[in-house]
Amino acid sequence: CGDVDAKGRKALDAHGWISVYDADHVIGKLETLDSVPRPDSWEQLHNLWSFVESEIGYDHNGQHRRRLKIVPADGNKTLLPANVVVRLSSRRDAVSASDWKFVMDYAPTLDGDWTAWISKKGSRKGGETDPGYDLLEALGLHEPSPVDRIVAQASLRLFKSKEIKLEDCVRITQIMAALRAAVPAGFKFVTRDRHIHEPSHGIIVDQTGRLEDVLPASWVQGHLLHPDYYASFASCTPDAWQAWAQTAESGLSLA
Repeated sequence: CGDVDAKGRKALDAHGWISVYDADHVIGKLETLDSVPRPDSWEQLHNLWSFVESEIGYDHNGQHRRRLKIVPADGNKTLLPANVVVRLSSRRDAVSASDWKFVMDYAPTLDGDWTAWISKKGSRKGGETDPGYDLLEALGLHEPSPVDRIVAQASLRLFKSKEIKLEDCVRITQIMAALRAAVPAGFKFVTRDRHIHEPSHGIIVDQTGRLEDVLPASWVQGHLLHPDYYASFASCTPDAWQAWAQTAESGLSLA
């Protein structure tokens, strides 16, 4: 309808030949649709971003923007919400190459070609701002994501997997410990009975075995952290684990 004036669109709508949607309806669909196909070109995606940034209105801390399926991720044919996408950082010193690869298997990453394309819109003559680049900043994707946030995002996707392996739970937790990162809402631990629980369940680290002698066996099995978490340390050091497990960021309690 780009070549049809307002009067013409009104006439077409009156005959039921087209459907007219306002900006709020379109933006709402970008949040509620199961999937939003990726546009064929960066120019088309830029038009979408410019539309969203111009029409979204008040948005406290950008929370609404980050829920919209508008972000291109590497290897994805559909757009994703910004709150599940990360922008790669080069600061990975605390994580080994193999652990980093493990993390990235669960972390959708912002398409680097789109980053390069939209970043050219960031500096314009006369101090004007580009709405598409303004949206990149509002989404928090104008700079690399902190490593701990990348790992946190990866952990949430891991725990949504159909088959969750104990060894993967241990590995992602030890990586969090190596980074001294705070576990995000939705993070989970495996207890001795091999059930998975969030920290609010009350997960206790008992490396001494003292609690087993004084508490009912059923309670111990359902609340004590599985010993595989601290049986060996492939993704963090014992000292890093001990220090992290004692902090509120871990979500754990020490016996």
